[in-house]
Amino acid sequence: MKFIAVCIFLVSSGMLFAQKAFTGKLAYRVEIADTSLQNMFPPSTMTIYTNDTILRVETRTDALGSQVLIQHMAKKKAYLLIESPMGKYAIQIPEKEEEGEKKYTYKKAKGKKTVQGLDSKKLIVENPSIKEQLEFYYHKKIAAKYLPGFEDFPGLLTDYYVVSTDGVYHHQLIECTPQQVSRDLFGIPSDYQKISMSDFVDLVTGGEEE
Repeated sequence: MKFIAVCIFLVSSGMLFAQKAFTGKLAYRVEIADTSLQNMFPPSTMTIYTNDTILRVETRTDALGSQVLIQHMAKKKAYLLIESPMGKYAIQIPEKEEEGEKKYTYKKAKGKKTVQGLDSKKLIVENPSIKEQLEFYYHKKIAAKYLPGFEDFPGLLTDYYVVSTDGVYHHQLIECTPQQVSRDLFGIPSDYQKISMSDFVDLVTGGEEE
């Protein structure tokens, strides 16, 4: 029994240490998957900076402009930085409740490719909102925790899809640069007012939201 326990410990330890901590920059190209709509929805970029403890996720679209998410991975706290005509706000994102059903389910499949120099293995992924199966690719040596919303995958996704009410969006890694990241990127600027999500909704709607 001791031998079996030692073997289990060694295997589990090997899985943990196979994924190295990542500090640096990740960038993804984002475009709508429906090619007939690509003229209406031009591609955008999502950029992630991390020091292995905190994430800064920068996105920009023509419709919404620039948005910045600051997320502390261990403390599970997150703020969305918004510039509005009413001022600058750091909106606290409510902590996610445990979901009864996972949004994405996956199974490993045969197939691999290289994305920005990262060896990536294939997954077949299903989402209850659509009938089609999706092909995702992941790099097993970097943890999935650096990609908000996809932390349950076996490694960092390098090529994947986001299913939303607006459509299905294809994300592909275009940069992976290990580097030191300034601590200033992860702070909330002093000219931003911290506010809860519910208070921000009341502010926008004039308190008329039921």
